[in-house]
Amino acid sequence: MIYYQRFLNMLLRSQVLKTSKFLVAFLSETSQEAFNVKLLTIEEEVGPKNIFEFKTLTGEIETEARAKATKFCDSLDGFGKQYQKMNEQICKYVKEL
Repeated sequence: MIYYQRFLNMLLRSQVLKTSKFLVAFLSETSQEAFNVKLLTIEEEVGPKNIFEFKTLTGEIETEARAKATKFCDSLDGFGKQYQKMNEQICKYVKEL
């Protein structure tokens, strides 16, 4: 029971999920049949296709930088510099041809 309560608490912390018609119907209906009827009336919601289509209450999107993502992004700077050097060498050799 405690895991179920934790799960629900985490769901309700989300600004998007706590306003979901599907979640409200799921939590408010006690019978499976009544829930199935409500499912038929809830319109199909299409998710965002790009970051500008996200709708939030505050207008901001929270992100979390994870260790692997940070490591990857930090290494991109070195990659860009190395790529630039390679590009310069290729341009030099092409001119010589």
